[in-house]
Parts: sequence; C-alpha cells; structure tokens
Amino acid sequence: MENVPPRLIIVAGANGSGKTTFAVPYTEQIGVQFLNADQFAKAYADRGEDSAMIKRGREFFRRLNNALDREEDVVMETKLSGTYTSKVARKANSRGYIVEVIYMFLNSEDQCVERVAIRRRKGGHDVPEDDIRRRFKRSLLNFRFDLSDISDVWFLYYNGGQSYQLVSSKAEGTIVDEHLNELFKKLASDE
Repeated sequence: MENVPPRLIIVAGANGSGKTTFAVPYTEQIGVQFLNADQFAKAYADRGEDSAMIKRGREFFRRLNNALDREEDVVMETKLSGTYTSKVARKANSRGYIVEVIYMFLNSEDQCVERVAIRRRKGGHDVPEDDIRRRFKRSLLNFRFDLSDISDVWFLYYNGGQSYQLVSSKAEGTIVDEHLNELFKKLASDE
C-alpha cells in the first residue's frame, strides 16, 4: 500500500465570507478534524469561563500543533489577515504535508460587514466593523501573493451570490469564470 501524505486544508477568507458554513459540512463529509477558533471561544463563553478569547487561541494552536506532530489530516479556518497561516503552511510542507487552500471572497468590505451583521442577528458572533474592513484587503492580498504560491492545491470560490461558485483552481490550472476571476484580481490588487 502506498503512503499517502497527510493534508493540511486551509479554509480562508475575510470575515463573513462563508468559511464556517462551507467548512462544517465539508469536514464532516471527508471525516477530518476541523479547527475553528471561534467555535472554541463560543464553547468557553457558553460555559461562562473567563478569558474565552485567550483560551480559544491556545486551544486552536494546541490542537493544530498536535495534529501536525502526529501527521494527521486537519482542516483549519482562518481570516488570513496575518502571516501566521503562511508559516503553518510552510511548516506543514516541510513535514511532507500536501497543503490545500479553499479561499472564499465576496464583492466588497460592505458585503462582509452586512454578512457579519446578519450572523449577529441570528445569534452568531460579532466582529467590530473596523476589524472587518481592515482585514478584508489583507486577506485577499495574503492569499493572492503568498498562500497561493505556498500551497500545492488551491480553489478560489466566490460567495457573493446565492451559493459558492468556483472561480479558478490551481488543481486543474483553470479559470472557470473569467468575470469573477477579474473581480478577484481587482479586489486583490496591491494598488
């Protein structure tokens, strides 16, 4: 039997882009551990524990490092607004992991703000508007100019309509929707 390398699957996108909505059924379908810091924070808060936000980060990193140390397949969710995910991807690559990225984007910062407001009204967690707007462009740029190069496979999805729409893929090396691909490049330009 052939050794199959472990996979680090990164589900990424700005706040409100639909990462968790996509990732929960996806990870259940493929049977892989899903790491989402927001879900950890909610569990701590629901138990009435102090410092839920600090504890969520520690729990996320502990579980992620344990999975990587054991060479297990793992799915992690991230806003991709900083450099940590790229460091994790490089570390996983150096350990023989296949790094896959599923990146989701919306039309604008405004649409992200609207989606988070809808989530909050439905009982979900809130994110300050300034944070959403600050992270939006950084997330796009970090995917386009960093994580897409590090990854072995990536899929770019647009989620600004009624459902997830595949735009392009490194796996097949194809552009599925030229119009949406141009929208992504415009949003993710460093101008």
